[in-house]
Amino acid sequence: MNKRMTAAASLLLFGVLAGCVSPSTYNQTLRELQSARSDLDRARVQNEGLNKQMIALKESIGTLEADIKKANAQKAALNEAVVKGEGRQRDLERQIREVTDSKQALSQELEVAKQRYEHSLKIQKRQAKELKEREQLSLSQPPTQPAQPSPPIPPKPESPSPTAP
Repeated sequence: MNKRMTAAASLLLFGVLAGCVSPSTYNQTLRELQSARSDLDRARVQNEGLNKQMIALKESIGTLEADIKKANAQKAALNEAVVKGEGRQRDLERQIREVTDSKQALSQELEVAKQRYEHSLKIQKRQAKELKEREQLSLSQPPTQPAQPSPPIPPKPESPSPTAP
């Protein structure tokens, strides 16, 4: 466009310097000048439109950059929360293992205690039975000689007691 304007201005200057210019040359140069001016006006309008678009795009870029910063901050906070959550999860899993181990140990101890209790109940029942039998025996036999004491009845040997693991 600048070349056209320069060419038009040069032609006009040449025509003025030459003195006499034919009307057709003058009209043609005038049309070229008007065309150059209209091209210039269109270019200016287009330039203004592009400048407005550029300003809008710069504002958009600024807004988007701010949004990116906010998103990155949120992402960092979420990552930190995930890390803390993973640590908490590991702690809870460790506690679950410890509680499970304790439960197993207590279950084993309970089983041993039950076995001991059952064994002691058996012994008590047997001893109560033996005592009852002795009482019935002593009641059923009249004393024959008070001067001589009767020999004691030896207790039955106890069955071997189970050992605790």
